[in-house]
Amino acid sequence: MRDQGTTMKGPFIIQILSTLPAWQASDEGRIVYTSDTQNLYFGDHSHWVNMSGYSGISGYSGISGYSGISGISGYSGISGFSGISGYSGISGISGYSGISGISGYSSYSGISGYSGISGISGYSGISGISGYSGISGTSGYSGISGYSGISGYSGMANLQYVFTQSSPATQWSVAHNLNMQYVNVEVIDTADNKAIRPLDITFTDANNLVIDFTEAVAGKASIVGSASSLVTGVSGYSGYSGTAGGIDGSGATDRLARWTDADSMGDGGASGPTMSSSGDVDMNDKVLEAPELKDYSESVNALGSVSGNPVNIDYTLGQVVTATIGGATTFAVTNPPVSGKAGSFTLVLTNGGTNVTWMSGTKWPGGSAPTLTASGIDVLAFFTTDGGTTWRGVLSMSDSK
Repeated sequence: MRDQGTTMKGPFIIQILSTLPAWQASDEGRIVYTSDTQNLYFGDHSHWVNMSGYSGISGYSGISGYSGISGISGYSGISGFSGISGYSGISGISGYSGISGISGYSSYSGISGYSGISGISGYSGISGISGYSGISGTSGYSGISGYSGISGYSGMANLQYVFTQSSPATQWSVAHNLNMQYVNVEVIDTADNKAIRPLDITFTDANNLVIDFTEAVAGKASIVGSASSLVTGVSGYSGYSGTAGGIDGSGATDRLARWTDADSMGDGGASGPTMSSSGDVDMNDKVLEAPELKDYSESVNALGSVSGNPVNIDYTLGQVVTATIGGATTFAVTNPPVSGKAGSFTLVLTNGGTNVTWMSGTKWPGGSAPTLTASGIDVLAFFTTDGGTTWRGVLSMSDSK
């Protein structure tokens, strides 16, 4: 045992603290155990003395020395002065033998902390309003208007025949037996319950026809005959909101979901929005109101190296334009928005220097065109509200590096 030169007799009061406080005169004779270092300290006359580990730590169980009092938290002999003050165990004479194993608790082994409340597993996200399916055949022939009951026509029994094509095929041969050569035909894709526009229909004779498609499809064909004298009529197929669905009515097998609320969408006609076979939508200058856009990009109209008069910037090819000046250049803008509509574009210009003449009607802050970088990149922005008669420009970045 290590003798600190001070004779101490129990019982002792040991304070357990999270950290060791700064020594003060009032700490003389104070015994402290700190949980952050798991050491025992004694307040000497001028500082703290680290008593941990002196023989007796882990409790020498001293003769009758309380056998470590079952060891407070295994502080490995917390205060096990084991003769702090020289008892040096004295085999437990006076029984305390360093309180002999205030050691037993084997460090409480931590109360093993609660494993965390396992988190409320979060709402799986509101599954999103499922959006209108594709402008639903604007100008898609409005479902062939339903033919207003198909006029019924006097005494013809079986005015309608429904043909089913179970396996996909590019050509359907239909024997309708309506005894009418020129009948009305409407095709439904049963895979998604959407109307399809065939590529071609051949009315072979009064009881047979052939339907051709650009791709193999399965579904049903509704064959409706016309006749010569009116009766009540078959109450008219109120049109599948765009038979066949190129959105402009020109596609062969473009599909459109039916529009379920006829009162909330008008027919845009031939000038309405269109969709190409690759899925591109052309709004044809129609209003797209209150959209929320996310993860979108803009087309870049890359002019390359330019010079001459005029060098045309086609507004329809993209609102971000790049160009490298290769000589004297006069810019002009073609196909801008009509007057009353705002249009703008960004020009990323390389090596502009003194070789650029701007569009007629270009206005600058303070009335003076900016100085361009002879060897480097400038970024400029322009906008118009009068159909391109006036372009208001600004130098956004000079000599961007």
